[in-house]
Amino acid sequence: ELEEIIGSCSLPVIIKGILSLHDAGRCLEAGAQGLLISHHNNRIEYAMPPLAMIPEIADLTGGRVPIFVDCEIQTGMDAFKALALQRRASIHACRKHQNTPYGTEESVPYVLG
Repeated sequence: ELEEIIGSCSLPVIIKGILSLHDAGRCLEAGAQGLLISHHNNRIEYAMPPLAMIPEIADLTGGRVPIFVDCEIQTGMDAFKALALQRRASIHACRKHQNTPYGTEESVPYVLG
């Protein structure tokens, strides 16, 4: 089914929710052009932390596709750690924005942290 979805789209397909080597390998076999390591902001109880999975998945991909990370990137130091673990991959930082005035000038310093 994943091959069909990827094959039917002319845009690059990035798969979100990768938390194992099996998942990453299956997505690569299906033709995914990117992997997003994520546990959906801790919504999957007892899941491996995304940062812990980066080295193994980066080794598996061999630099063929970009790796993105979602969750647990809350500071600049977290982003540097993820970049160091990924070698040459990209970061998607997801922060919890509770009780912030979205869409206002005042929210910018909070969001950028």
